[in-house]
Amino acid sequence: MFSAIILGCSLEMGNCRVMAFPQPLPTLEACLESLAAGYTQAEENGWTIVGYTCYHWDTDKDLKDLY
Repeated sequence: MFSAIILGCSLEMGNCRVMAFPQPLPTLEACLESLAAGYTQAEENGWTIVGYTCYHWDTDKDLKDLY
């Protein structure tokens, strides 16, 4: 199971926020699709994306470890 996680910051509000898809995702491909959609949506809502990853709960690995 994977979690799609995005860290976004708002320069106007002066804060940062972790945004995650609300349910576990079954595959890395589904997680990457969720990240792409979330990235676009967050930017459209005024957030600056600082970081993002797909976290694999079974192995405790994220994108930097998976490729």
